[in-house]
Amino acid sequence: MIGLGIGTPGPLAQLEVSGPSIVRARVNSDGGNAGLSLTLNSIPKWSVATVTGGAFQIYNDVISQNALQIDPDNNNVGIGTTSPTSLSCTSMSQVPLIPSAQ
Repeated sequence: MIGLGIGTPGPLAQLEVSGPSIVRARVNSDGGNAGLSLTLNSIPKWSVATVTGGAFQIYNDVISQNALQIDPDNNNVGIGTTSPTSLSCTSMSQVPLIPSAQ
């Protein structure tokens, strides 16, 4: 395997970015969306992006639907919707709740 290392002389993956503290990769768009597409066998499966308006989105490319969106103005989370109206909003009629550890 030939890898590209940024900040490392011996990458352990095809692309490895390493640094002494906080390490971030930057994907910038001057308009529209900025994100990453995750594919298998060259077929898009999922995308993660900052979309128009600044929301964070996980998108299911297989069924062409939004899976999760976080509103940047209030941190509302939408599952299956792009317009969350509360801290946790879903387009499904029932969502199983997992009790938190006390």
